[in-house]
Amino acid sequence: MPGYVIHLAIAKEYIKKHKIEDRLEFLKGSIAPDGNQNKVLSHYSIHGTSSGSNLYLFLQKNKLDNDYNKGYFLHLLSDLLFYNKYFRFIEEDRLDINEIHRDYDRVNKYMLEEFDFNEDEKELIKNQYWIVENEEPVYLKIDKINEFIDIVSNYDIDVLEKEVLNLKKDFIQIFDTTYYEK
Repeated sequence: MPGYVIHLAIAKEYIKKHKIEDRLEFLKGSIAPDGNQNKVLSHYSIHGTSSGSNLYLFLQKNKLDNDYNKGYFLHLLSDLLFYNKYFRFIEEDRLDINEIHRDYDRVNKYMLEEFDFNEDEKELIKNQYWIVENEEPVYLKIDKINEFIDIVSNYDIDVLEKEVLNLKKDFIQIFDTTYYEK
């Protein structure tokens, strides 16, 4: 899963590109799945991790009729794409999850500045992120993260909802199989 700061950056960019009426509720929804101790349950996971986030299962139990649920859906979409498409090598190479989390800490300062987080936004994720300065990320390069944020925030949740519901099965089939190399 992308870290809290990346999830909020995606949500902030999504708000810029799409009509969201209740910005705060959307932002809260975009980080909600990671706030739950039971990640399998909160991510509607099909195989026990957030990389198995299942959009179809989420939509069977929830409607995208409010901005909180839309933010939640965006979070699940982000996790799905992060591990199964754009940063697929993390799962394939079975990389050290502690090192991945350390990379989040290494990029957080840049992300907070680049995406102009205000104090209210930082407050939403207080105690959920750390900053490590003067260390380059090992796996998560800034240019790839920025590209990922831009791509994910371009998806139209309303259109994707219809596609997922029409598919009625494993949602990953909606996406092509290309992914970023290390």
